[in-house]
Amino acid sequence: MSSSALPRACVVLSLPFVFAALGAACGDAAPSPPPEWNAAARFKVSSFSYLGSAADDQLREILPEADGSIWIAGQAGGPGFPTTPGVLQAAYAGEDTSRKAVTGGYGGDCWIGRLAADGKRFVAASYFGGSRQERNVYGLERAKGGDLVFTTMTRSPDLRTTPGSFQPRYGGGSADWYVARVAPDLKTLRYATFLGGEETDFPRAGLALDAEDRPVVVGYTGGDFPSAKGASLTAAHGQDDVVVAKLSA
Repeated sequence: MSSSALPRACVVLSLPFVFAALGAACGDAAPSPPPEWNAAARFKVSSFSYLGSAADDQLREILPEADGSIWIAGQAGGPGFPTTPGVLQAAYAGEDTSRKAVTGGYGGDCWIGRLAADGKRFVAASYFGGSRQERNVYGLERAKGGDLVFTTMTRSPDLRTTPGSFQPRYGGGSADWYVARVAPDLKTLRYATFLGGEETDFPRAGLALDAEDRPVVVGYTGGDFPSAKGASLTAAHGQDDVVVAKLSA
């Protein structure tokens, strides 16, 4: 297998000083630190770990905790990510990315995990996904009580939502936004909703929480995105428009 065909893997470092780890892994091929980064350098590698499936994986969100543990979140391309007992989703549910050239599918589930301070185990870890694709986690925030709120792009019409949610069903088109709040042990879904119309909708710009823990999500829409009464613009003005959406907590 050529190097270009190798799947991507995620690397978790507790501190961003990587030359020692590269030297151990790559030998003479590893880069050397600049002379000014001597033995008295401020940052050292305190833990190092690969994390991933046999497919392409991307972890892009991180939240530190006071006890030294860290939340990490992103897209798992297939089975093989660690999960902990009793969580909302213990197994990968998305399309088989190894067959995407045949099936035309995309594949991928969201994955969220809390890595212990020593970097040796996960305190909590779970997949979140439906039968098609959840493409990465584009925002991860901690609410006051410790719950986690995240957003993703989904192509899965069977992704779970909660009773009374703003949009309990997939809107159509190639992708919708999805916003969810989960308990810190990843065993309870507090709320979850789709956000989208019949075109491609993508929450690429991310998510933040206001003072009342209400999520504010920014992304784009291809058109007919649901709007609130009194909004400054209630219809799309171009091929893709920016959307700012604020949900009640």
